[in-house]
Amino acid sequence: MKALASFVMKGWPQATGVAVLCALLSPVLAPLSLVSGAVVALVTLRNGLVAGLQVAGAAGLVTVLAGQLVFGHLVAALAFALLLWGPMLVLALVLRHTRSLAATLQAGLVFGAVLVAFYVIGFDDAVAEWKTLLGNVLGGFFEAQGIDEADRGALIEAMARWMTGTLAAAYFLQLVASLLLARWWQSLLYNPGGFRQEFHALRLSRGLALVALPLFAAVVVDGLPDVLRYLALPVAAAFFLQGLALAHGQLAAFNAGPGWLIGIYALLVVAPPYAFMALTTAGYADAWMDFRARMAKRTGGQDRS
Repeated sequence: MKALASFVMKGWPQATGVAVLCALLSPVLAPLSLVSGAVVALVTLRNGLVAGLQVAGAAGLVTVLAGQLVFGHLVAALAFALLLWGPMLVLALVLRHTRSLAATLQAGLVFGAVLVAFYVIGFDDAVAEWKTLLGNVLGGFFEAQGIDEADRGALIEAMARWMTGTLAAAYFLQLVASLLLARWWQSLLYNPGGFRQEFHALRLSRGLALVALPLFAAVVVDGLPDVLRYLALPVAAAFFLQGLALAHGQLAAFNAGPGWLIGIYALLVVAPPYAFMALTTAGYADAWMDFRARMAKRTGGQDRS
């Protein structure tokens, strides 16, 4: 990874080439879209807006041309470029100037909210639209599994209620993953160990925790506006990241072996809903309680690993 980051930073042609190649291959290997976004973010973090715009603009132009000439999907390629590299420029600039992961993550939630607004404003009934889409996509699968029509309808109904928020949360996490990858690359090249300290210290504001209260209430209380439930999921994703940072930081502070972190990530694979909920709850509680500061006062030390 360090070699790739070093190659990207040799100049805008190299950075543009990597960004475009990863973007074009991402339909086949989805994680490459994270690498593509991270390239633009790394250049912006290190060299500023003009350099980031140069790479994003050149990559966007090549991607749009390729989308039209090779795949025949000009609009799809343009949307991909705007949705991936546009937000990365903004978030990298926020992080470059604030030097705060917490502030940058909170800024990233704006893009999740914009996506929610698109569905709420753009469709008279977003749930109905999702029901139609899911019915077309999953109908054959459910039928092959022997699920009767009534149960199929109930499953699709339940999924449709959450799809707008789920999509917004997934988009937010994709942007943040690219940004964190870029910040790690920057640390490898110019500030060894800096990313580790920065991520371990990640803590979102109590203001966001306060805003989250009615959103989380909409998840469990019927009758509240659907938009609150939609917005709850990207906000929960942000607190999930804080919970993950809390786990990393506290395990490092106690010099715990790598097996603990392996166990956490294994749970995220084998039991994702429960692991996500546990880390989100821990992150939300930490926004109010600041467990790391309390533990540091008790032990009288810092991160000792």
